[in-house]
Formats: sequence, C-alpha cells, structure tokens
Amino acid sequence: MRRDLLVLGVILLFVGIVAISTTASIEEEKIVSRQTVGRKTASELIDMTDWSVSGNYTKGRRLRLVIQPGNDWMAEPAPGYHYVIVAVTICDPEGDEMQLRVEFRKDAMGVHNLELFSVEIVSSCGGLSFEKSNELETINGTIYYWEISGVTNYDGVYSATVGKSWGTFGPPEILKLESLVVERNNPYWYVIPVGVGFIGSGLFLLVWVWESSKHKKRAKANIH
Repeated sequence: MRRDLLVLGVILLFVGIVAISTTASIEEEKIVSRQTVGRKTASELIDMTDWSVSGNYTKGRRLRLVIQPGNDWMAEPAPGYHYVIVAVTICDPEGDEMQLRVEFRKDAMGVHNLELFSVEIVSSCGGLSFEKSNELETINGTIYYWEISGVTNYDGVYSATVGKSWGTFGPPEILKLESLVVERNNPYWYVIPVGVGFIGSGLFLLVWVWESSKHKKRAKANIH
C-alpha cells in the first residue's frame, strides 16, 4: 500500500510539472490593430528603378511586409513544385539594412498562384527583430520564417526593397507595409491551477509516506 501511494505521489508530481511547463509555453496572438503605412501597386512600381515601399513606425510595433507576386513572374521548376526566389532589403531609421531571402512557391501543375513559402535572414543589423512565434522550421542550423514580419527597434521610417531576380519579369502586383499591434495571451491558463493542485497532492503523498515510514521504524525500535 505504501509503495502504491509513493508511486501515485511521484506520478501526480510529474503530471503537475509537465502540465504547468507545457501550458506556460503556449501563447496565442491576437492582432489588436492593423494599419497600412505604405502601399504601392504594379502600376506605381513599373517605372521605378527599385521596387520599394516605405512607412513610418514607432518602436515596438510589428512591421509586416506583404509581397503579392507579379502576374508575369515566371517560376522555376523543381521536383513537385515551381519556385521564385527574391532578395528583400529592409532599411531601418538608423540607415542599417537587413537582408532577406524570400521564396515563393506554387504547385507543379500551376493550379494555384505563387505564394510566400519561406523567409531566411541573410544578414541583420538589429533594426528589426524576428520573433520565435514566426519560425517555420530549422534546417541544418538555418531558421526559416513563415512571413516577413518583425518588431521594430527604432522610431522612424522603415523601407523595404524587392530585388529583381531571375523570373521576376516585372514588379510585384502589390507591395505593402503594415504596422500591427499584437496582444499575446495564454489560452490554457486555467490548466496551471490544476497543475499546481497535482504538484501539491503529489508532495503531500510523498511527505505522508515518508513520515509514516519514519513513524513505523521508531515504533519497531521502541518495541525492541
């Protein structure tokens, strides 16, 4: 019986710790406000030397760059899909630049249009911080992100430029900068008190079994 209670106490303690640690790491994001701070269409970009857009930000806002591929972008074939890779440069108010490698993909049959597939940071000078919640996957130590989005570290004007590359026979259809306010919350916060209860119950059982064992040993010693 004592051994069963000991095992039960350990299980309750373990379940409580796992429940709290797992729940505490889960966050849900909600966009509180979304503002377009810069937007250009293909007709505005067609005669530009650089395909660029800029907008004013305050520190701590989330910058999101939207690139809608041009209708005349030609994707390169690969096994199972077609792709286009473009270089994107984001310049912060301090004049420093972040270099990104952005990949767009579509199915090999061409049923769907090109869509953003992954974003890789090639170099960064600190004006924009990509967040862990934006991570798509890590391959051979390289982190890929699922959108061009990061928190601004300065007040002022940020600009984004899409570089011309093989397959981009014309500008993007839309090049847009958004300024977002994001709120984070834990959707499973109610599990934390339950986890605390499990830990408390497990500790109680372990202490009770230990004290009971000590009491029986003293009782045997007094008999002898």
